[in-house]
Amino acid sequence: MIKLISILLITSINALAFVHTKTEYNRSLKWKDKSTLSVDIDSTILGNTTSYISSSDAKSIIESSINQWNSYGAIKINPYHTTTLESPGVGNSIRFTNDTAYFGSGVLAVTSVIHSAATGEIFSADILINDTQSFSTGSIKFSANQSDTNTYLGDVITHELGHLFGLGHSEVFGSSMVYSVAKGQASLHPDDIHGVNSIYDVDLGLGSISGRIVGGENIGVFGSQVQAISVKSGEVVTGVLSDTDGNFKINNLKTDDSYLIYIVPARSVENLPSYYASIQSRYCSGKEFVPSFFTKCGGREKGKPQAINLVNNNHLYIGNISIKCDEGLRSDYLYEKTKSPRSEIKIQEAYSNQNLSEVFLGYFSSEEIEDTTDASSDLLRIDLTGFTLPTTDSYFLDIKVIAKEIGSGMKLSGKVDRTIGPNPVAYEDTYSYGLLNELNTDLSYQVPLYSDQNDNSFLLTLKSVAATGTELNRIFGSSTTMTNSNSTYLVITTLKKYTNGALEHYSVKDSYPYEDNSYCSQGDITYTSKANVIGINADDSSHAEQKDERPQALSCGTIDIDDNDGQGGMMSFILGLSLIMLMDIFRRKSHDFFV
Repeated sequence: MIKLISILLITSINALAFVHTKTEYNRSLKWKDKSTLSVDIDSTILGNTTSYISSSDAKSIIESSINQWNSYGAIKINPYHTTTLESPGVGNSIRFTNDTAYFGSGVLAVTSVIHSAATGEIFSADILINDTQSFSTGSIKFSANQSDTNTYLGDVITHELGHLFGLGHSEVFGSSMVYSVAKGQASLHPDDIHGVNSIYDVDLGLGSISGRIVGGENIGVFGSQVQAISVKSGEVVTGVLSDTDGNFKINNLKTDDSYLIYIVPARSVENLPSYYASIQSRYCSGKEFVPSFFTKCGGREKGKPQAINLVNNNHLYIGNISIKCDEGLRSDYLYEKTKSPRSEIKIQEAYSNQNLSEVFLGYFSSEEIEDTTDASSDLLRIDLTGFTLPTTDSYFLDIKVIAKEIGSGMKLSGKVDRTIGPNPVAYEDTYSYGLLNELNTDLSYQVPLYSDQNDNSFLLTLKSVAATGTELNRIFGSSTTMTNSNSTYLVITTLKKYTNGALEHYSVKDSYPYEDNSYCSQGDITYTSKANVIGINADDSSHAEQKDERPQALSCGTIDIDDNDGQGGMMSFILGLSLIMLMDIFRRKSHDFFV
């Protein structure tokens, strides 16, 4: 007798750094003992209703998405083009279909993975692409053009292939596996690459950072996303989830860079596999802990994220990292914001033999963002007058202002003024739109340094600019749930020099000796959470293999939702998990998952 055990709808409000899709026995979904995977592809557009996209374009786009994963993944997909596919659940396939039984309202694509709950082994996977006109708005169509306002087919295919390999969703903006469809997801982000390598235990021989996320009384915090931000690029390289005791390990990090550790709470637990259903984050007097950086203890260390460098120790354990109940901003900086007019805040002061890299955390209130006058600008002094430069090369101060990467929903505009020296000059930058019509809010400056050390003092003036919901959706997918409640920004300064006609980093920041947070942990009501698993301890699923588990189906679909301006057209990935035994039941019931 076949029994439908449960249907769990996991809404697409938010997601996390890369996540392994887990079974109820704490097993990650993965293909076993395979180096290649044959996938049948029928790129024929059956009803020609997916919007002005030809079969030849569809074939080319699908192959391009496959090549993205083949370039980095441990398992290579071997595509086989055919018009005579087996039934779903028999083999592996990518296909267009106008059979409405597979799709609920507005669903663009569905990936079904047949697997063993006891071992996590994947047996077959099918990506089914909607070729009907059943979208709820009647206006969402696929496009073969990445810069088109319609949904680029490759953005959906590359994401769904990640689920085929066993990946869940991500909250690293720019990754293919982030929950909301955005421009550029057809190309893999380092977080996607880290994720698939993690599933298949690929060790690239690089460095790692490990530690433990804790709350009050050093109690481990389960399910926090721990992100590594590159000091060189200012981008989130990858992120992981802390385990039931708060432990985490980020592997395959380059050792010629420094990393800031950024801790973010789970904003929507229902978006994760049921294994994570017990995640809690309201540890600050009943409120959620805030996204924050790993800093040293003490008031003087506020606003100064620690930068971890792996050059001397490739595998570094950094101890306890506390969640925070506030952003940890400098008190003198916050006081200056209450004054009118404002004075300068010195964020960097270099003397001879000191490292020229620095990191500073700033903030704009909602009132400042709405204020269109210059009175609400931040004035940040970068004073390098005490640093003597070598005379053999041309040196530049690289200044990055990061908001998007840390989830802040505002646009930024700013300039760097050289206020002393023989040739005062200003360097300006502002938010912009990219080749794919994506919004970029982060700023970057390359400021040449003079050989006379007394000439190198700069004033960085930053202004926040209000963004509409549509603009923020171009970044985050949802302007109400993916952005932080407070709009922080990060300033990273590093020294660069020209070598053989190219700019390269001369130095990166290192906060050694690092200091853990065992003596300054926050969170007054922190308590231990255990993973949600069936009949076994969260950390020991070994005997699950003894159970006689028949294949089960997991599905992930791409669904159309309205954006916050009511324009329609924003897309969101939605994960549905159904413990069902046969593919034909999944086929008949799939529309129940997407409602």
